[in-house]
Amino acid sequence: MKMLKALFHWVPEASESARRFPFTIIATTAAFLMAMIAVWAPHTGTTPIARYIAVCATAISLTVAIALFRHQKLDQARITLVQATGLILLGAFTWLHRSTQDSIFFQKLGLIALGLHFLVAVSPFVFDRNEMKFWEFNRALFARAALTVCYSGLLFGGILAALGSLQPLFGISVNEHVIETIGIFIAFPVSTLFFLAGVPSRAIKWEQPAEYPKALRLLITNVTAPLIAVYFLILYVYSAKILITRTWPDGAIGWLVSALATLVILTHLLSFPIQSDPTRVFFRWLSKNLFRLLLPLLILLFIAIHERVDAYGWTQARVLLFALACWSTAVAIAWSTKTPRLSIFWIPTSLAAIVFVMAVGPFSAFAIALRSQTSRFEKLVAAKPLDFKDIEATRA
Repeated sequence: MKMLKALFHWVPEASESARRFPFTIIATTAAFLMAMIAVWAPHTGTTPIARYIAVCATAISLTVAIALFRHQKLDQARITLVQATGLILLGAFTWLHRSTQDSIFFQKLGLIALGLHFLVAVSPFVFDRNEMKFWEFNRALFARAALTVCYSGLLFGGILAALGSLQPLFGISVNEHVIETIGIFIAFPVSTLFFLAGVPSRAIKWEQPAEYPKALRLLITNVTAPLIAVYFLILYVYSAKILITRTWPDGAIGWLVSALATLVILTHLLSFPIQSDPTRVFFRWLSKNLFRLLLPLLILLFIAIHERVDAYGWTQARVLLFALACWSTAVAIAWSTKTPRLSIFWIPTSLAAIVFVMAVGPFSAFAIALRSQTSRFEKLVAAKPLDFKDIEATRA
């Protein structure tokens, strides 16, 4: 009875999600159907269909972000126009990159998808910059996303275990395509509908937190804060080693500093509602000092990037790391000063802008890396021209 009750409760939620996010449901359905073609008709070729699946999956985030503009009280005609424009731009990107190498295409599309996730966080608050509403809205999205991953994983794992028991018990073997179909069905229609059902239907009317979530408090005090302490200890000891030995930092240190900066900013965002509470001494200390402690390590990060670029030129990864370093430095400086205080709204907004610039255009990570490596190759050839006379021709 409980299962039937839960099912009857889930059906109207799914119906409401389809009404609120019709374009998202279309994108999800398209991704699911194309994935089915890839599974059951592999002779059609995997690379083109994989691109179409990835584009449709990216369209899910795009359509959710645009649909949330309803919170700005825009009329349906404008929402539909924006939806159509966004989908046309995504289609144009796919068409213009039809001859692009697969790895580059998926990297660019991954950056676009990441930027669209940041847009989902800010789209309901373009005109309403209430920070407490913004924080609570994204806390609800974060919690729903985590719950969706857990539920989907448990559901797939349970079904997989049940199917796996058929062979030893009844001698029935399950076709691997059936298992893939179940996984795809859970990954697209089921998980998408479940997540959309938890997206707040209107801007949250919430000014001050009545009670800070205990789960977030435990996450900060027991997970992120200890990790940050360990990272700071390692990096400051390494900085002391550099000063003593007078050796330049290793390139691998860049990603460690970036991980620390990400943890610091995440901790700052999670603890935002109680940073001004005089009774929360620990959280007030974190908000005041974490960014100040981070700034010297960001200098170390820039030195490490310079050393690698000077030796080997720019690559996509180094351009992305440099962009992240610049962004982290700007955020750290803004939050280290007392006034004017940077609104948390601008953290995902600026990240989305940077990610989009890094994905496409003449200043993208790919364009910069191509120019750098091409120039480096030309200089190497000019310095030591190739002598083809010394190369013995061989029959292919």
